[in-house]
Amino acid sequence: MNSLSYTLRHNKKLVRGGLFFILFISFFGLFFISYEVLFFSMTDFTNNSPIGIKKKKLNVSIGFYVMVDSNDSPQPDLRTRFWEPQLKDATGDISRYYLSEGIYTVNGIEFTILPEGTASINDSNKCVRFSQSWVHFMRYHKKTKWYFRAETETYINVTNLGNFMIDREKELDPLRKPHMNFNVVASSNSLYPSLISGVLISNHAVKSLVEFKDFFVASCMKNGEMIAFSETMSKIGLNMTEFISNKFIPLWPKGEHQIITQKEYFRVLSCGDTHKIGQGLQEQPPMPVRSAVSIFMDFVPMKETISLLKMTPFNLAVTYRDLKQVLFCKTQQSKSK
Repeated sequence: MNSLSYTLRHNKKLVRGGLFFILFISFFGLFFISYEVLFFSMTDFTNNSPIGIKKKKLNVSIGFYVMVDSNDSPQPDLRTRFWEPQLKDATGDISRYYLSEGIYTVNGIEFTILPEGTASINDSNKCVRFSQSWVHFMRYHKKTKWYFRAETETYINVTNLGNFMIDREKELDPLRKPHMNFNVVASSNSLYPSLISGVLISNHAVKSLVEFKDFFVASCMKNGEMIAFSETMSKIGLNMTEFISNKFIPLWPKGEHQIITQKEYFRVLSCGDTHKIGQGLQEQPPMPVRSAVSIFMDFVPMKETISLLKMTPFNLAVTYRDLKQVLFCKTQQSKSK
């Protein structure tokens, strides 16, 4: 009987010990999974913070001008509903226009034709629309601090852009000083502003550009808008190289989506301090995705862009190899600043 009692007590201890071990392992596993989900899966590209954490709305003053390709018809058509839903997280003086060559309405938003009063225009090179957007901005938004030019495929991170403008305003008054920011691309061994990945321009600079709009159009018709814009910057006394920023990403690596979707990060090399984008040209730093103000997502369907960016790790950046090949690389920092 004593032997039986000892056996029962011993078995109870084993059961309690086994249950404790199982509970410990389950708790540790649940904690690890929860941490992974919170830190990696639920991090939102649009605000660089875990989903569910409400952030204070940014107060900004900006006018967006988006150049629309009349031949473009994405399916599903998310134009006007691409990056724009983020605007609910911002407040202040905000306006946006979609500049087309003809009369279009997409998702309830009517596109704008410039010059005003024009029924349609032939402007595939965007020379007229870009220059007329300066005129429009100064006519209707004289007190708006910033102008932003983008393309339909340009994904704008509104939070990053808002913080970027706030940082600029600590150093200058956009109503009183000419200032711009953009990234560059190489063409014929020269650097030119990448207009497709977004250009941020101060109110004062737009005012100066208006004075040379005819010069810009003439040069644009002959040389294209990148060269024309660079030449027009010189006309208003601005040195293009002073305004280059790696917060704007001109190109997204083509055909490399599976690195993110399949987490094939073993294929990604470390970033160098700088990369060459043209023979004998000024080298540029890599471009971290998470801290980007805007990205030209030409090779990514609109419906896939947001989910792809949400999955992007904090230390993933875009760089160049062999001057023309665009690739992902890994930065040393674990989280974008």
